[in-house]
Amino acid sequence: MSLSHTLMLSCKKAAELVDKRSVMPLNIAQRVKLWMHLKACAGCRFFDLQGAQIDRSLGSRPSGQVIIDQDLLMNRIIESLGSSNDR
Repeated sequence: MSLSHTLMLSCKKAAELVDKRSVMPLNIAQRVKLWMHLKACAGCRFFDLQGAQIDRSLGSRPSGQVIIDQDLLMNRIIESLGSSNDR
C-alpha cells in the first residue's frame, strides 16, 4: 500500500475530523491527513469554512450553548400542528 493511499481520507472521514477539530484537538496524524485532504478537495474546504463560520457565530453566545425554553417550544409546535390541521 502506498504512502499517499495510507494518508488520504474519504470526504466522510474528513468531515468527521473537521467537526471533531471544533471541539477537541486532533492528533498529528489526523491533522496531516485532514490537511492533505483539504488541499485536494474543494467541497471539503467549503465544508470546513462553513463550520468555522458557524463556530464563530455560536462562539458569540456567553456559554456557547443554546438555551431553549421547552414549554414555549412545545406550545409553538402544538400551535403549528393545530394550524396545519385547519388547512
